[in-house]
Amino acid sequence: MSFKGCHHDANKVDQLVELFHHVMMRAQEIDQAPRTFNTGVVLHRAEIHTLQAIGDSQGAIMKDLAERMGVTRGAMSQMARRLEDKGLITRQAGRNSKEIVLVLSALGEKGVAAHKAFHRAMYQTFRDYYGPDMEVRLDQALKVMAEMGEIIAHFADSEAHEKAK
Repeated sequence: MSFKGCHHDANKVDQLVELFHHVMMRAQEIDQAPRTFNTGVVLHRAEIHTLQAIGDSQGAIMKDLAERMGVTRGAMSQMARRLEDKGLITRQAGRNSKEIVLVLSALGEKGVAAHKAFHRAMYQTFRDYYGPDMEVRLDQALKVMAEMGEIIAHFADSEAHEKAK
């Protein structure tokens, strides 16, 4: 395939893809880094987000929470056991013998508060950077990201089609 006449555009696409990849890798590093969130115990992303979900619906029935988070009951049970072992939640009997209700402990509440503060700080960083243009700039970024997602999906689909031949 020849890029004759569109070399400049091809370089821009390469730059965009490289920058997108770099931003995604950096965001993943930040997102995947274990943190304590002022609890004194190491929490991974799935753990703090499970705590957040429990905190957002105090008295969450485990099976409902699993459905809401898109995981199996078994996975939620394992996560609940880990969080309970770390002193972040307690399990309580529900309305019937099959229901298990997950409730944040005081330490879990402290972690959720720190997680919310983490997200507020991230939001404030964007607000400080973009100032009054934040909403417009984020709308533009969301549009570009959605378009890139469509382009990448189309490319991935055509790649898969080519390999199947």
